Amino acid sequence: MEYVPPPGPRAATTNQRNEPLWQRPTIERLLTLLDLEPGWDGPGSVAPSLGSAQNLMVLLNGLLRPTTLPPSIAPVSDGRLQAAWYDAGLELEITVDDEGRPDIGLFNVTTGADEDDVTLSDPRLAEAIARLSAT
Repeated sequence: MEYVPPPGPRAATTNQRNEPLWQRPTIERLLTLLDLEPGWDGPGSVAPSLGSAQNLMVLLNGLLRPTTLPPSIAPVSDGRLQAAWYDAGLELEITVDDEGRPDIGLFNVTTGADEDDVTLSDPRLAEAIARLSAT
């Protein structure tokens, strides 16, 4: 399955295919994770759904800059998917379920502040993404 980035300013920047730096590695990892089967992490674990993958991509497309570093993508045993960055003195984790509900955690390594009340419109999230993006 070949992904074609949407037209517009978010699609035009950083790699040879003129798509955001984070996009292709994220899609490739998601496609791999969609091959997981129920029980992948032991009895009762749920395979990630296509809905979770699509919702994560929609969320990331709306949040990330074209030059944001690619996240580490991991499945969660309850079927959710998590995008995470551990760089620039912070740990940012965004977990999404198949209904698109995000759960955002932010840990500042420098100050030791652990912030689990972060929302999509939170300036702390925008600042974290800026720190994870090339200038």
